[in-house]
Amino acid sequence: QGLIDPTDPNVADKLVEVMKVPGMKGVRFSPMYYQGKDDWINDQSRDKLWEKARELDAIFNFFLVADQLPKLEDMIRRHPKVKVVIDHLGRVDLRAKDPEAQIQKLTALAKYPNVYVKVSELMILSPSKKPPYRDTYPLVKKVYDAFGPDRLLWGTGFPGATRGQADRPPLADELALIQKEIPFFTAQDRAKILGLNAAKLWGFADVK
Repeated sequence: QGLIDPTDPNVADKLVEVMKVPGMKGVRFSPMYYQGKDDWINDQSRDKLWEKARELDAIFNFFLVADQLPKLEDMIRRHPKVKVVIDHLGRVDLRAKDPEAQIQKLTALAKYPNVYVKVSELMILSPSKKPPYRDTYPLVKKVYDAFGPDRLLWGTGFPGATRGQADRPPLADELALIQKEIPFFTAQDRAKILGLNAAKLWGFADVK
């Protein structure tokens, strides 16, 4: 996936250029870094961008916080054919006074079949920060119940040496959260979340 400036007035044209790169499947936007300046998310001027994404079958990845989800839902409602991936469980703040309100903003997107969610970075969401981050499992369960196993994806940031620099756990430990720690995932769920769903969504392989 590529990166383009979401505030660029010519962002739709930029998408066209990026999608010409061999193997490119879509782009990632990071509204999280535009909090307080994120009206571009659902501004009508961005409809052209989303229309172009539908035309090009481009997938949009969004790294955002839960309070930005309603703005994103506006666009999803207007463009139901564009596939959207929500990074890191929408960064729901489990330390908030009312995390349930944030969770509902995320699970509200489950009614749109083109929306997927990454079950990732539980160490960031965990109030205790204690592996295996069991205090995040109720959130994961609500998302699992809402979206089902076919629209959940695993992912992680900070590859290689940058993991330690960013105080992330070893990659094997992050994988183990999905492979064996989260108790309500079935063996089939784990296979889907750890790769099969992503392969189908991004067309990595001819997956049946």
